Amino acid sequence: MAEYIRDSTLNPDVAQKPLEAVTKDYRMLVGMANNLNQLTKMAHQEGIIYLYVPLNSLLGDISHIVREYKQDADKKRKR
Repeated sequence: MAEYIRDSTLNPDVAQKPLEAVTKDYRMLVGMANNLNQLTKMAHQEGIIYLYVPLNSLLGDISHIVREYKQDADKKRKR
């Protein structure tokens, strides 16, 4: 505990409120996760072949957002 307090005192990192764009992206990812859960349920009921196109599209959208976040994180680390 003392080590945590000492480190917090000597190296304070103030957490900022998430930007509106970050909040928007987070909500979008939550919605995509819900869609993925629904599509998974449908895949079990109807078969995966019928859901290839929507699953592939959703996967592409999620991958795009994750890549953007990784690029932003890399830029912040290089500063």
